[in-house]
Amino acid sequence: MAAGLSQAARLPRSAALPVLAGGAAAVVFGVAAGLTSQPLLVAGALAGAAFLLLAITSPLPAVVLFFLLTFVSQLNVVGPGVSVAKGAGGALVLAWIYRELSGRGDRSAFANNRMFVLTGAAFLVWCIASALWASDAPTVVSSTARIAQGPLLVLALVGLIRDERAVQVLCATFVAGATLSAVVGLSGVTHSDTSAVASDGRLTGGIGDPNYLAAVLVPAVALSLFLSLGGRRPAFRIPVLVGGMLCLVALFLTQSRGGIVALGVTIVGAMVFAGRARRSVVTVTLLVLAAASVYLALVAPPHSLGRLTQFTSGGGTGRTDLWKVAAKAFEQHPVQGIGLGNFTVVEPQFAVNFDADLPRADLVVTQQQPVHNTYLHIAAELGIVGIALFLGLLWSILVAARRGVQAVTDAGRQRLELAGRGLFVGTIGMLSAFTFLTAQYEKQLWLTLGLLLAFARVAREREQNSY
Repeated sequence: MAAGLSQAARLPRSAALPVLAGGAAAVVFGVAAGLTSQPLLVAGALAGAAFLLLAITSPLPAVVLFFLLTFVSQLNVVGPGVSVAKGAGGALVLAWIYRELSGRGDRSAFANNRMFVLTGAAFLVWCIASALWASDAPTVVSSTARIAQGPLLVLALVGLIRDERAVQVLCATFVAGATLSAVVGLSGVTHSDTSAVASDGRLTGGIGDPNYLAAVLVPAVALSLFLSLGGRRPAFRIPVLVGGMLCLVALFLTQSRGGIVALGVTIVGAMVFAGRARRSVVTVTLLVLAAASVYLALVAPPHSLGRLTQFTSGGGTGRTDLWKVAAKAFEQHPVQGIGLGNFTVVEPQFAVNFDADLPRADLVVTQQQPVHNTYLHIAAELGIVGIALFLGLLWSILVAARRGVQAVTDAGRQRLELAGRGLFVGTIGMLSAFTFLTAQYEKQLWLTLGLLLAFARVAREREQNSY
C-alpha cells in the first residue's frame, strides 16, 4: 500500500512543471495585460516565449509550425512589420544557439558545411564593408542585419533537423503550407494591398504578393510529385497529390510570368533529374503540360494570357526599365557596387543618365522600386565580389544536396532519395523565378535552402554511418 501511495504521489509531481509553468504564464499575462494598454503585445510576447521553449525542448514541432507560418505571412502580431513568422524565425535561431552552447547540439551545422559557412561569412563581411563607399551607410547596416538572418536561419535548420523522419515531415509540411496559402487565396480571405494586382484578379494567397506566391508554389509542386511517388500509403499519397494539384492551379491563377518560367525550368529539371522515377515523372509532366495548354487556350481570360506572354517594358510592369537602371549602376561601379540596400536610394540619379526616356520612369524616380531581379540587384549593390559570393553560397548548397541525393541513391533509401530529388528540382525552379523578383531578404528563400542543406547533412551522415 505504501508503494502504491508513493507511486500515486509521483504522478502529480511529474506533471507539476507544465502545470506550474502554465499557471505562472496565466498570472503574468493577467497582470501584464492589466498594466498595459496593449494586451495583444503581451500575448504576442508570451506566445514567443512559449515558442522559444518549444524550439529548445522539441525542435521538430517548432520547425513545422514555423514552416506553416511562413506561408501566411500576412498575419501580424501587433502591426505591420512585426509578423508572426519573423518572430518565430528569430526564436528558432536563438533556440539553435542555446542548444549549441548548452551541449545539446553536435555543431555539425558548422563542421559538415564549411563551404557554406565560409562563403556566407565572407558575403556578410562584404555586405557590411560596403558601408565604406555607400551613399547611405546606415541603410547598409540595417540591410546587412536583415540579410544576415537568412544564413543564420539556414544553419539553425541544419542544426535542428537531425534525421530522415524530420526531413520527410518537413517536406510534407512545405507542401501543406503552400496548399494552405493557396486555399486561403482561393477562398478570398486575403487580398493584395496593390490596387493594380487586385483589379487584375491575380491570386496572392497568404503571402500577399502573386509573384512571390508563385515562386514558392513551384518547389511545393515538385515536392508533391516526388513525395507521392515515394509514399507507401494512400493516406499519405492522396493528400500530397491533391495539395500539389491545388498549388498548380494557384500557380496559374497568380498570372506570374516568373512563376511560369520557373515551372518550365522545374519540369525540365524533374525529367532530367528523376533517376529511377523518370518514367512516372515524364508521364505526370506531360499530363500537366496538356492541362496547362487547355487552360491557357480555353479557360484563361485574354488579359491573363497576355500577361504571361508579354515581357516588354509595358507588359512587364516596368521591370525591364528597372533592369536598365540597375545595369547602369553596375556598369559604373562593377567591382564594389553602390552599397547594400542603396539601389532604391540612388536609382533616380542613375535614371537621369539615360539618353532616352524610360517608359516607366515613375517606378525609378517616384516609387523607387527594387530591381525585380535578385541577382542583378545584388550585382548592382555589391559588385562582382558580392554577386560571386552570393552565387557561391547557393552553389555550395546545391553541390551538397546533389552529393546527398547520390549517397541515398547508392544506399537504396528510395523515400529519402525521392524527397531529395523533389527538393533539389523545386529549389532550382524557385531560384529561376527570382530572376524576376528581388528576394534576397525573403524568408521562403532561406527556409528552402535550409531544408535542402539539412537533407544533404542527413544523407551524408547516413553514408558515413554505413562504413
